[in-house]
Amino acid sequence: MKNVHDLKYRLLHGETDVTNLTHKIGAYDLPYVKCSKDIDVDFIALYGEPGIYQKTENTAVGFFQYDCDFNGTCGLEYTIRSGDEQLKNFYAERFKDTKYLIAPDFSLLGDIQGIENLHYQNWSRISAVWMVTELHKPVIPLVTAPNEKYFKTMLEGMEDTFIVAFNLKGPLGDAAQLPIFRDMVKYAVSQLSELKSIVVYTASPDNEKVYEIFEPAIIRGIRIQIPENTLRERNRLKRGDCYVK
Repeated sequence: MKNVHDLKYRLLHGETDVTNLTHKIGAYDLPYVKCSKDIDVDFIALYGEPGIYQKTENTAVGFFQYDCDFNGTCGLEYTIRSGDEQLKNFYAERFKDTKYLIAPDFSLLGDIQGIENLHYQNWSRISAVWMVTELHKPVIPLVTAPNEKYFKTMLEGMEDTFIVAFNLKGPLGDAAQLPIFRDMVKYAVSQLSELKSIVVYTASPDNEKVYEIFEPAIIRGIRIQIPENTLRERNRLKRGDCYVK
């Protein structure tokens, strides 16, 4: 148990307990993260869907929602910074029966200060390490960037991971973002030499469209997993498909 007078917690820098457990990479000292096994994921439950965290044998919980849902006043960042025992217990209870987690998708934007994007890239890594060490769960690192300026930074510290996740939900319907996303996939595949599998979060029921976007990975023999999720199931029904897994 932490000392209530511990200065780092009073300064809201409890994340040093996390970052000191791993080494740091690159110009911005991003925490090193990896998942050293090729995980099978067949369903992605969102953070706000605790009732289906165990929907299937291989459900992963992802944070593909508004940041205020998981990083508000008492969210992940404050919990880690403050070391608040009540909040830590809340997350431990929430995820106690969860099999896999995906590193949080803190929103990155092309029209905000670069330092803010770097801040949240850093916090996705810190949160991943915290989930592994504090919650004792396998965590799949997330690859994300708002534009090409951040491609190099987005991979620093995950060079050895066997598996990563991408969020395709927004870019697939955005004509401006989709080309950037395609380039991001190409760059990640070219740089992550140990990569064996990619987990894709998407609302589209059209697997072939997703496979086409991830063709550079498929060519290199990387497995593309497109797990089911609530939105995919809903969109499949809207499309008129008669079978929902």
